[in-house]
Amino acid sequence: MQLPDLDLVAYAAALRAEAADERLPLIVLTPLGYYERDKCVPGIVEYLAKPIRRAQLYTRLMAVISASSTLTLPQDLRLVQAHEQTTTFSARVLLAEDNPVNQEVACEMLASLGCQIDRAVNGEEAVAMASQSTYALILMDCQMPGMDGLAATRAIRAYEADQQRPRTPVVALTAHSAEEDRQQCLAIGMDDYLSKPFSQEALAHILRRWLTA
Repeated sequence: MQLPDLDLVAYAAALRAEAADERLPLIVLTPLGYYERDKCVPGIVEYLAKPIRRAQLYTRLMAVISASSTLTLPQDLRLVQAHEQTTTFSARVLLAEDNPVNQEVACEMLASLGCQIDRAVNGEEAVAMASQSTYALILMDCQMPGMDGLAATRAIRAYEADQQRPRTPVVALTAHSAEEDRQQCLAIGMDDYLSKPFSQEALAHILRRWLTA
């Protein structure tokens, strides 16, 4: 987006001229927080905010390549895509995550796996949403300001017991991967554990475990 020697329009034109294909799809990498979309630049099909996670980039590349009539998907990626297309979940998921970048990446992954996503940005909001709606799964960041994910999970479990509601699976999302961290999450009422940063494959594995049981 911000090359020192070329602006976006000039760079896009140069790329397409070099490729000798005016239909060449382009993905623009933008600074975090950049929301303007320049619709006048031909060929731009995606804007991705930096920093970019591998899973996010992979998901968008697969989508662009699959939708393009000018690019051929390699055999190994066709096999991966065929496998991924058979692994979709029509489920409503609550994502509790305060970091905007992490939230966007997780939502990209969940959406590509067929999930409907509601977002909470802190523990208090997650508890309120879990008490007002029914979710197939809750992905709970452990390190949130105010009420963290551990306290929020305790509150959700207390509400479920008080209201005699079915237990909603809660999966911890945390950068801490030590065994004692995992045991702490399970001890306070969480059901599973996903270390950050996580791949789409790891997320799909969790969804298969809890949404197809």
